Amino acid sequence: MRKVYDPGTGHAAQIAELTATRTRLREDRQAGLYDDPEEAEWYRTEYRRIGEEIATLKALPERKPGMRMLPTGRTISEEWDAGDSIKRREILAEFEIRVVLHPTGHDPRVAITGMELSPDGLNLTG
Repeated sequence: MRKVYDPGTGHAAQIAELTATRTRLREDRQAGLYDDPEEAEWYRTEYRRIGEEIATLKALPERKPGMRMLPTGRTISEEWDAGDSIKRREILAEFEIRVVLHPTGHDPRVAITGMELSPDGLNLTG
């Protein structure tokens, strides 16, 4: 999994913009700007189109912007094996893993903190 920013659908912003456009058209019509028969027909067509677009957008689900976890298609083990030392440090930092290596003779020699590890899942040779 990787964390990415999802800008969301933005339907609410589009609806607000279209509603403002439709309001401006209505005000212009009321001010007498679309009195010519050709312009009146354009106004009706445009007003109808905007109304239909608003209705279509309102029917769609709204997804708010935010951070999302997306699958990468690779396991952490595969990322570790394919990565260099910098990438491996990034993986350890991402999972808040801290490895402390003590001098020979100290018990325990290795202390790993930051996540629960099963004894069979621990591989310190890689």
